[in-house]
Amino acid sequence: MLFFLLLVFLLITTPFWGTELKFNYQPAKNNLEDFPTEELKLILPRIRGIKDFQCRQGECRIDLYPLLISYTLKGFSPFAKPKLEKFLGLKTFYRYPEETLASAANNIVFFLRNNGYLDASVKSILEINKKGYAKLKIVGSEGNLYIWGGFNFKGKKCFKPTNFYQKYNKPFGIPFSFINLYNAVDLAGDICKKKGFFESFVYYTEPFEVKKETLFHFFWRDLKTNPVWALNLLSRYVDILVDNPIKGIYLFFKPLNSVYPTLYIWAKGIPYRITFKGNKYFSTEYLNRLVEDILKKKGFLSPLELQKAIVNLYHSQGFFDVRIEILFFGKNLVVKISEGKRYKLKIEFHPPIKGFFLKPPTYYEKKYEFELLKELKTFLHSKGFLFKDIKIHTEIDRNKKVVILTVFIDGLRKVRIVLQKKIDIPNKSIRDLVIQILKKEKPYNLLLDKAKLKTLKEKIKTLLDKFGCENPYADIEVKDLRTRVEIIEKVSCKRILKFGHTAFWIEGRIKRSELKYLLVDFYGRRFNRKLVDMLRNRIALSNLFESYTIKLVRNKKVIPLVEGVEKKPISLEGQVGFSSDEGYLMDLALKITDPFGFGSRFSIRYRLASKRTLYQLSYLDDYLLSAKTFGGANLFKKYEEHRDFNLSTKGYSITLGYHLNLYTDLAVSYISTLFGLDTLLTNTKSGRLEKISLSGELYYPIYRGLVRKGLLNAFFQLSEGINTFKFFKTSIGLDFSLFLKEIYTSLKISVGYVSSNAPIFEKFYLGGIKNLKGFSYESVAPPGGGDIYWYIGNEWGIPLFKPLYLFGGFDVGNCVKKGENPFGVIKKDIFVGVGGLTAAGPIRFVLAIPLKNRIQIQDFKYLFLIGFNF
Repeated sequence: MLFFLLLVFLLITTPFWGTELKFNYQPAKNNLEDFPTEELKLILPRIRGIKDFQCRQGECRIDLYPLLISYTLKGFSPFAKPKLEKFLGLKTFYRYPEETLASAANNIVFFLRNNGYLDASVKSILEINKKGYAKLKIVGSEGNLYIWGGFNFKGKKCFKPTNFYQKYNKPFGIPFSFINLYNAVDLAGDICKKKGFFESFVYYTEPFEVKKETLFHFFWRDLKTNPVWALNLLSRYVDILVDNPIKGIYLFFKPLNSVYPTLYIWAKGIPYRITFKGNKYFSTEYLNRLVEDILKKKGFLSPLELQKAIVNLYHSQGFFDVRIEILFFGKNLVVKISEGKRYKLKIEFHPPIKGFFLKPPTYYEKKYEFELLKELKTFLHSKGFLFKDIKIHTEIDRNKKVVILTVFIDGLRKVRIVLQKKIDIPNKSIRDLVIQILKKEKPYNLLLDKAKLKTLKEKIKTLLDKFGCENPYADIEVKDLRTRVEIIEKVSCKRILKFGHTAFWIEGRIKRSELKYLLVDFYGRRFNRKLVDMLRNRIALSNLFESYTIKLVRNKKVIPLVEGVEKKPISLEGQVGFSSDEGYLMDLALKITDPFGFGSRFSIRYRLASKRTLYQLSYLDDYLLSAKTFGGANLFKKYEEHRDFNLSTKGYSITLGYHLNLYTDLAVSYISTLFGLDTLLTNTKSGRLEKISLSGELYYPIYRGLVRKGLLNAFFQLSEGINTFKFFKTSIGLDFSLFLKEIYTSLKISVGYVSSNAPIFEKFYLGGIKNLKGFSYESVAPPGGGDIYWYIGNEWGIPLFKPLYLFGGFDVGNCVKKGENPFGVIKKDIFVGVGGLTAAGPIRFVLAIPLKNRIQIQDFKYLFLIGFNF
């Protein structure tokens, strides 16, 4: 009995599949101990924060990188800190190697010295405790700003300083940079080589000569040398003024430290100037470019090499009697060219080829040989011929001034190609995609190009891997049976792998139990890219993470590995803008993310526009006590000016919801509102409105193979007033998007109905940026609001330049009272705009025009919005 109880205890306390993990530092939130050792050996190398690991059966020892929890810059001006932080790229709650953290001071010194701060002094203090939490403190100062005043040249002068500065093309007076100095050294060496100094060497020494000169001095110097430089100098000064106004004003009035590095030039050789005479077919400019190309490749050019290059150039165009004579006159090298007659072209085939014709040029051209070879191969393939090789023999008849090209085709024979496809893929979508790829390649290309054959097999094999095939197989066998050639394409994907358990490694406050709710486990289901996309969408909608990745670890199963870093506890988000209807607008939200580790989010929102104000305190938990339920609550107070009424409200709402599946959510809400109404259209001026609302949303991605081609997003909402105000209201809509390479299009459709006894502020109004963009806000509705509305909108977008895209489209719709014809007078508009996600935040500009008999400038509607996040 005692033995039996001991056995039961061991079975309960020992995980059947798990692995014991031992970390050198405190790990992130993870579920790695739930995986067997063999799977962990594949998962651990994919996690960014893991330095090294050693696993044996049932146990893994894991070395982690330190977790940076504190990172400060002290001693630097407040204007310099943002640039230094951006250059370093370090973020708190990310893991970095000790070497990266320890080298932060050296990296800052490098950055400052290449931006003119030669006296920069920086040191770093790195502390790492037993748990692996790292604190990095960087102390230093920029020192004085040094600007570039010019160069001192010593040694062999291969050039005049004025010519060098024109090629260097940088204004005097810009901040000194060692990178620019290195470029100047390379440029000086190149100029010397082009001047005929076959061997040259340029270097500099420190310390540099430093003078005290004003910004005005360099401005006038640039203006006299090159007016564009003066504008560039002003542009650089404006950048400094924007980055650091105090330093910018100081530089404007005080003498500056101007640096004059000395370039020492050692050169060997005799410089000469090349002059071409007698050239007719090739221009002098073309021959000079030939010389420059040779110098770029070899660094120097001897007269013999120049002669050989010119002879080869003329031979390529049929001038086989060309004579080149090179003469020296002091420092001048004169190239005399006697071109002679140009040779004509004659072509012969062995064996003769019927039906092939490629119009030859009158005179010989070397490039025609390549064109002939390419076109002949294409012709023979199209007619069912195979051959071992094609060779072109060139014979020059100097008496008749003719070049005879004899084309020898070795092993020419006509064959019949038999293509067999042995594709064992039960899954129709995968099979169709494989067949489509195989059809794109012509059989003759596969016969003659072994590299293309290998690439095709690897492409199909990679495709099958991405689809999760268990034992993917792809091969193309070629059988040469003399009179016919059999190409057998064998592709097999008998079974699709199944998902393993979802693994996660999350840095942050969130508890492991909440992560298991959020990061859905597809264990046992057949692998499908759509499910991975839904997991990605689920993470994004949670709005809990600053960054995250989903990696697929393939073994006997496909294991999704989620890595992420949780957002900072407090952040400020919002947008500002201006519209033709509402004038200015500002929307701010102070967000408190996951303060207790349960995945909950709180926000304090303030929205201000010329006609409306909103105060809102909200709470939301996407996974309330389980993976299936969610909930939230709101307290709000707002004031709104509408076309038919002014409304003041305050109240609250409570929402409980259910995740029906990966694609669908259902929710029920109770809303209680105390309102004050200012209108002439109703006698009710104030009261309490209570209603119950049932809503649902569908988010369904559409795939074609591995590519996401579209998205279907649909919603419905049913509301019913209770107690004092009893009414019924419903709306249904969908948004269908398609992605066609770089172009996207979307179709929006929505309809709604509200009972006639509903309060005026529950009625429908169209117009504004959300629907009929070309019409004023809430202008499309009868007096007192509409009982029925419908709306259709279509938008097309194309990339403009990163990160912006250009879009345009149209809207149609109407809003009427019950009993009226909703299709009687249809409102229409067209719109164009620019939008994108910039470094500062999202940006969007829309211009809309209503379509009516007479369009005037004042009818145009516009909206400009800029988002931000701190």
